[in-house]
Amino acid sequence: MDLRMPDLNLILMAGNLTNDPKYSETKTGTPVVNFYMASNKRFKDRNGTIKEDVCFVGVVAWDNLAVSCRDNLTRGSSVLVTGELQSRKIYSDEGAPRNMVEIKAKKFSSSMSAGPKWQTPRPLAPSPMLEMHYLKIRDQRSGIFFQAQRRNIYGLR
Repeated sequence: MDLRMPDLNLILMAGNLTNDPKYSETKTGTPVVNFYMASNKRFKDRNGTIKEDVCFVGVVAWDNLAVSCRDNLTRGSSVLVTGELQSRKIYSDEGAPRNMVEIKAKKFSSSMSAGPKWQTPRPLAPSPMLEMHYLKIRDQRSGIFFQAQRRNIYGLR
């Protein structure tokens, strides 16, 4: 019996865009967008000094997702990207081949953006009989936040 780990290529990354998405279309008219995102990590070194480490990652999105990224994301936008890692060969100015690893986006979520396009979401008017509660739950092992909602009729908890 051959036991082996299943092949899985999945990445979930949260960060901020370092530039505006670059939108283009292939020769066949397929929309594509490229952008870079930065994910910051703060930690204490051995002396107790707070340090910050930044990871920059390229992201590519295709088809309808590319159009959505173009329309909704700008430099500084907070974004959560789900996708897979892919590598491709690029060439330097001198013509030397280099391998580049980037995220091929499958889904993204942007809760807010920075700069002049930042807007506070308008609160919804409460229903007289229905109360919505949004809970942010953090998974202890992975550190990933999940959002859940709970509905209550007024007076019942």
